Amino acid sequence: MDIDLVARAGENRREVQGAGEAMTTNTKLETERLLTLAAFLDSLKPKQFNIGTWREDEDCGTVACAVGWATTIPEFQAAGLSWDERYGTPRYRRSMDFRSSELFFGLGHSDAVALFTNTWYRSRNPRPWYRSRNPRPQTVARRIRQFVAQGR
Repeated sequence: MDIDLVARAGENRREVQGAGEAMTTNTKLETERLLTLAAFLDSLKPKQFNIGTWREDEDCGTVACAVGWATTIPEFQAAGLSWDERYGTPRYRRSMDFRSSELFFGLGHSDAVALFTNTWYRSRNPRPWYRSRNPRPQTVARRIRQFVAQGR
């Protein structure tokens, strides 16, 4: 394996090249961002969270996924993560949609999918035909902390 230090906009990231896609290990800054997001998600009520939508402003309040909520955190906004009103999607630097979360949190695509989409969260409904997997925000926060604890 070839280990390379790559500078990206002042943030150092170790990339480990192997047989498959490049794996990234989070820098201290990116780890802090993930833990800040986890702490924020712990403060949300389940009715404020929907992993299947970026963000919706409703009469009864805002409903969003983890990345949609991340765009509301002031320190993340100061670091360049924003909500693009025109396209209704998160934005970081020149990237939008899911790629913005990958770059902002220093995640590979498969790690971002595992943390921020409903693909790997189990439904609590025992009926197999019911596929709505909207985990509680605290469940997503717990998975983020587990991811960080594993040193990824």
